[in-house]
Amino acid sequence: MPKKIGSAPAGPVGESIADYLRHLSPAIHLPGIPPSWPPDVFALATSLLQDSGAYRHVIETWPPETRCPDREPAKWVAFVRDVGTRWRQTCVQKTRSAPKEVADWWSEVAAVRDVGVRDLLDNRGACEALLHLCAAADEAAVGVGLPSPGPDDFASESVALLRQNDRRATLCRDVPPSRVLVLPKLHTPQNGITIRSLSHNLALCRGADLDPVWQTWPGGPARESLNLLLLPWPAVVRPACFVEATPPSGSLRNMPPRFGMFACQSSSASHSSSEVIDLLEVAKNVVGRGVDGVILPELALSPAACNELSEIVINRQAFFLSGVGEPPQGDQPGRNYLVFRASVGQGKYAVKPENIEQDKHHRWLLDPRQIVQYGLGGNLNPSRSWWEHTTVAPRKLTFLSMRPWLTMCVLICEDLARQDPAAEFVRSIGPNLVLALLMDGPQLATRWSARYATVLADDPGSSVLALTSVGMAQLSRPTNISPVRNRVIALWKDAIKGVPVEVELPPDDEAVVLSLAVNFAEEWTADGRGDGGRAGFPVLVGVHPIRRNRNV
Repeated sequence: MPKKIGSAPAGPVGESIADYLRHLSPAIHLPGIPPSWPPDVFALATSLLQDSGAYRHVIETWPPETRCPDREPAKWVAFVRDVGTRWRQTCVQKTRSAPKEVADWWSEVAAVRDVGVRDLLDNRGACEALLHLCAAADEAAVGVGLPSPGPDDFASESVALLRQNDRRATLCRDVPPSRVLVLPKLHTPQNGITIRSLSHNLALCRGADLDPVWQTWPGGPARESLNLLLLPWPAVVRPACFVEATPPSGSLRNMPPRFGMFACQSSSASHSSSEVIDLLEVAKNVVGRGVDGVILPELALSPAACNELSEIVINRQAFFLSGVGEPPQGDQPGRNYLVFRASVGQGKYAVKPENIEQDKHHRWLLDPRQIVQYGLGGNLNPSRSWWEHTTVAPRKLTFLSMRPWLTMCVLICEDLARQDPAAEFVRSIGPNLVLALLMDGPQLATRWSARYATVLADDPGSSVLALTSVGMAQLSRPTNISPVRNRVIALWKDAIKGVPVEVELPPDDEAVVLSLAVNFAEEWTADGRGDGGRAGFPVLVGVHPIRRNRNV
């Protein structure tokens, strides 16, 4: 049977460890010296631990008596951290070598190279060596991929590796990204036992149908707070915005006749530049300093309006994030995507503004219940289900690391609810903040967005902000909710407070400023290594509705 290539590198049950490792990295020779670069060793050791199931040994007797005779966990942690620190220093030197301890552990794995992958469970010595390789590589990568005022050679090379392949970011040098990926990590799950329980700083990711992109902005503000201006546009969405669309020739032939396609024409450039400038000034007066970011929901802007408004925002040293819509042209599908722009850093750390785009992963399916809820029956037959007439482009998920405690990722509506393909990356990496741009009804704690936010807050511990437009929230008339609260534009959920917070826009206001602060807490790996309280949890500390000509 040929070996699989892609998201599941393990072959048949009888495949040898040597064949398995050579598939992951064709440059591997067993026996031989280990790879010098810690993320490569992490990819190999952690993949083997996962596919053999051997990572479970760590919860039985750890640290192992054969390697830590007095069985004192603190001494073992100090030992493996020392190995990791030395490895970080030597892997970037001309010799590009690994410490002796790493070479010894690698030799123990090489000694069982002819054993089948699933038979590794019965060889405790090799399992312990793999667990040590995983822990030491993780300790060598503290702070990898995160902004740093003075990065060392290891951190600089890591950022360069993440950026060198814009389509599929990975920290590995020698393990091809078509096999597995290693990316920076922010949160370690504190419940259950999975392969994600073994590391603080490195994440093993395998999704073959999604390309992660990692952006690090060095030298950003050192503040441990964040002010976000939410612009819940468009202010008005009418049923007339939803129209039947002409599917491309041959499209939907494989679907029953009860399916059709629709286009949404809610994107609007009606908001002026002066309006945005005024709201930014009002927000500054209310919170005491300028905002750090401006966020708009799904399909909030046209491409032209997005370009115009983003320039205003980034010129004020804030980041800009908005959903953007391009309507279908004839039978050609439209586009539903997000745009992120930022200009941060000073001096030699200044970063030129970049235009980051990410297409929606899943089309919206308007079912009969939603057609009634939004009053669209005049344009779309409620006896049918209607697919959003947009492209499904190659799937990307962008991680935006802007401060040592803040790495964000953004999902568009269905991408929050449909677990594949983004969920594995979000759960493995554990970004501090997940932003969900929606075109949805009011963001009540009883609705679907709150359920999925709760899942991510519980594991991996991300804070989640879901944002919809006030126009779409007011268009919603669910029959099972009374009284109708149709100006709840956002929902916040974090792992610290644990209770979802509804953000309501008062009738006379135009926008909301959310003030966030960071709580630091210590997380632990299953082998007993704490992170020193580095895990950052954004929490909501202020909600400030604003409008022009007031709050000034």
